[in-house]
Amino acid sequence: AMKKMEDMIQLNLTSGIALVKALSRKGNHSPSGSVVFMSSVAGLTGEAGLSVYSATKGALISLTRSLALELSPAKIRVNAVAPGYVPTDTAENIRKILSKDQMATLISAHPLGLGTPLDVAYSVAFLLAETARWITGITLIVDGGYTAQ
Repeated sequence: AMKKMEDMIQLNLTSGIALVKALSRKGNHSPSGSVVFMSSVAGLTGEAGLSVYSATKGALISLTRSLALELSPAKIRVNAVAPGYVPTDTAENIRKILSKDQMATLISAHPLGLGTPLDVAYSVAFLLAETARWITGITLIVDGGYTAQ
C-alpha cells in the first residue's frame, strides 16, 4: 500500500514539480509560457475511498497558485484544470469498484451529465491560448455542475 501511495504522489505531484523546474530554467520556455496541470474535483471536495488521490490533487491546486506567483516575473502562467468524473481508461478503475447504484449516483451528481475527454481538452486549450494571457493561478473546474451542488 505504501508503494502505491508513493507512486500516486510521484505521478500526480512530484512529476509536475520536476517538469516546471526544467521548464522554468532560462532558455527553456517561450517569452509567454503557460503550464496547465491536470487536477481533479476530488482535490477540491475530497472523495471517500480516494484519500491519497484527493490529497495529491489538492496539493497540485496549491502548487498551481504558488508557482503562478513564483513564475510570474518570467511571464510564465500556471493554471490547473479540475475535471469531474470523465469516462476514460483510467477512470475505469473507479467504475470497477462501484456498484451499479453507486455509479448511477455518481452520474446523477453531474447535472449536465458526464463529460468527455474533449470537454477537458477544450478547457486546457483555452487556458493555454493567448486569449487567456491574463489568467494565472486558477483552477478551472470542468465538471458539468458536480461541485455546484
